[in-house]
Amino acid sequence: MKIRPASKAVHGPRRSRDHPAAPPGQEVSLAGHRTDAWRDPRGPILVPLVLLCAARAIAWIGLPMASEDAYITFRYARSLATGHGLVYNPGEWVMGFSSPAWALWNALGYVLLRDPILWSRATSLLADIVTLVCMGRLLERHAGRASAWCFTFFFAAWPYFSAVSVSGMECSAMLALIALGATLVERRSRATGAGLGLLALMRPEGAASAAVLALGARGRDRLVALGLLFAGAVALALAYGSPLPHSLTAKARLYGTPGPWQGRYWWNWLLPFSLGEWPSVGDFNLTVPLTVLWSAS
Repeated sequence: MKIRPASKAVHGPRRSRDHPAAPPGQEVSLAGHRTDAWRDPRGPILVPLVLLCAARAIAWIGLPMASEDAYITFRYARSLATGHGLVYNPGEWVMGFSSPAWALWNALGYVLLRDPILWSRATSLLADIVTLVCMGRLLERHAGRASAWCFTFFFAAWPYFSAVSVSGMECSAMLALIALGATLVERRSRATGAGLGLLALMRPEGAASAAVLALGARGRDRLVALGLLFAGAVALALAYGSPLPHSLTAKARLYGTPGPWQGRYWWNWLLPFSLGEWPSVGDFNLTVPLTVLWSAS
């Protein structure tokens, strides 16, 4: 009986028609994509990245002051950096900031630069770069290059994103943690748990975002994230009496809690049409383009 020779073992990821062999000197990632793909001007990363930096620079110059809400966090950060604790007024332990992680980060910036606007804006620029690269690569791998181009170009060019980036608020940092968390979950990175835990401590809704991402994470990463969230919540409760920002509860009492339908102006912009009269609040109107993008997707 004739015995056929054993086939040669193939080490590493199997290549497909969609992922041809890379030329010499160009490494291939475990996902089958060239690691230097971000330098390809035809790809969805390089050109939008240059556009993003230019758009943020224009907003930086055109908006010399940060958002008024940012100065609340800046004052907390200054108090902590100067030895008074994470308080607005010395001796008054009221949690008037929305993001514990962002307040601590700006305290570090005050120690290093004494300029919270410069620190927060530079940080937000780096965060936007992380968001563009991570989401662009994720979409390119799982949805196609056209989808990646739509996101990266829109994220880089839409003026509202640039205005938010230079506002001094934590929005860019939180969005970057969402994109980075999704990438860490996909890669089964050891840093996944820490990333999800930090996201959960960024804002109250960051905990919800981390919970969604944790659905695809490993059990160990979920435990790490829960441990960090629990430790942070306990520390906030001991300092302020509650892990929830006092500003959150104060706004709920001031504006009321009308329920999902009566308070639909908070989520009506998620739909491609208005359920009744369209809100006149500027921030809501600026999010109208998102309805077009998300409805199509």
